[in-house]
Amino acid sequence: MEQEYIFISGASKGLGKALTERLLARPTAKIFAFSRNPGDVEQELLTAHPEWQGRVQFGKGDAGNQEDVTRLVAEATTFFGERPNKIILNAGMFAFDDELDVKKKEEMQQLNVESNKIIINEIRGNDKEKPLHILFISSIGALAEEAEKPFEHTTVYGKTKAQVDAYLKELATTNDHIRVALSYPGPFGDSAKKLRDKFGDTWAVPTELVAARSAVLLESLNMKKIAEEIIVSEKHFSIENNFFDLQELAKKHIALTEISESESEHLIKKDEPNNEIRNGIK
Repeated sequence: MEQEYIFISGASKGLGKALTERLLARPTAKIFAFSRNPGDVEQELLTAHPEWQGRVQFGKGDAGNQEDVTRLVAEATTFFGERPNKIILNAGMFAFDDELDVKKKEEMQQLNVESNKIIINEIRGNDKEKPLHILFISSIGALAEEAEKPFEHTTVYGKTKAQVDAYLKELATTNDHIRVALSYPGPFGDSAKKLRDKFGDTWAVPTELVAARSAVLLESLNMKKIAEEIIVSEKHFSIENNFFDLQELAKKHIALTEISESESEHLIKKDEPNNEIRNGIK
């Protein structure tokens, strides 16, 4: 089987860490992961899994900083012995519209959009014919934006994700050597907790399930040019389904994986145990 040299952004916790662990379980995978503050995560992983020694390395840097990315790609290339052939774009910033001033909007644009372009361009370098598989952790907010039904409280966030979706689809359709997977999770992890804290009850997809489905989506690029999948809890999707026409999704070849209530995370404010389930992003 072909060796996978995977470069992952935002990988020291949450989904990035879960993806790193899941992919390292595949014997073909060798991973260079980075974040702004990786801490001791590399040592923690190797202590728990000594068999991964020599197959994972963590770097420290800002995905939105060109100098950092140039250095990190060089470190990854030294670690792999060649440039990465797979990229997972996971680093990002989630915030509600009413939390964003001009400076924070610029920061979100830089981290959610420009950083991904910087990473791709740096890894491609002058070799435009190098095969490259890219997984982008997008959001159902991006699909709502593309459907011209943006979520009321997270329009800026949705726009940034939609910009990257469009950029990657253009790359894949205009370059024979690039394949793209777009993962559209519903609320999960820290974002789901922020929704819960702001609006009340939230049905979320467990981070591990987002990682599992996203890893499968990346692997599907062995057969597909572009792969897209919504990953959302059934409870949350039942609230959001006025945004998404299932027939339209089928036409666009966007898969839908609904996580059952028994598998979903029901996040409730401690001070409001009987709070009604509210979407909070309309």
